[in-house]
Amino acid sequence: MADDDTLEFQLPDVEFDDDSDVCPKCFGAGVIVVEEGGVRYAKPCDCLRDRRTQRFAALRVPSRYQHCTLDNFTVAEGQSDPSLLAAHGLARRFVDQYPAVEAGLLFMGPFGVGKTHLAFGILQELVLTKNVRCRWCDFSELLAEIKQGYAGNAFDEHALLHPLVEAEILMIDDLGSMKIRDWTLDLLSYVINQRYINKRLVIATTNFLDEPSSAYEVLGEFARRDETLADRIGPRLRSRLLEMCKTVLMQGGDWRRERTQPNLLRHI
Repeated sequence: MADDDTLEFQLPDVEFDDDSDVCPKCFGAGVIVVEEGGVRYAKPCDCLRDRRTQRFAALRVPSRYQHCTLDNFTVAEGQSDPSLLAAHGLARRFVDQYPAVEAGLLFMGPFGVGKTHLAFGILQELVLTKNVRCRWCDFSELLAEIKQGYAGNAFDEHALLHPLVEAEILMIDDLGSMKIRDWTLDLLSYVINQRYINKRLVIATTNFLDEPSSAYEVLGEFARRDETLADRIGPRLRSRLLEMCKTVLMQGGDWRRERTQPNLLRHI
């Protein structure tokens, strides 16, 4: 025992197998004790950053969206609707307050306002800064995968749906992009209901509103959209999401038209 009543002890040497995934510096704790200027303090181990980077890579985020963060979300000229800045603020507060949040987020609005950018920005920060186990799926790809599975001789529903059910946060991109049939509705309802029962959060994006709209501006022209989100995914599932997610309505011009297209034309 030291004079200052501090208990000192020496850990025995530990040997790890070559294929062990336990960090030899922190023994899997994620923190190490360092000393600088005679002061000892704990800091995150390098392995923690590596594990978080690997976890984000495991999401298999499409290369198109890997750059999307909350910090680089910008509003282009012509997109000055206050709902965009409000949506960004909600996304930032969600990350800052997590896990002390009661509901997920459903970003709803027309094409090109930044819904997917904000959703992926949330996932990236949660994984890299808070080590949250996230999962994302593209709605149309999910339905195509289910359809392809049923067309085969052996379809393992558990292998497909279990990761979507068990992830701490599930992101569903482009919800309602394909109209679902009874057999796919049952599977999607199972995923959402299981997450509801176990209080696991959902973050989703959709181009469909809760009321029919004639104010969708597409490529400078007004195009009617008579179907609602409930028409696309069913009223029961929409009702469940109303309880699970805060609806974040985003309005404004198409970011791709306002900024991306002029930049592309400069190179022609």
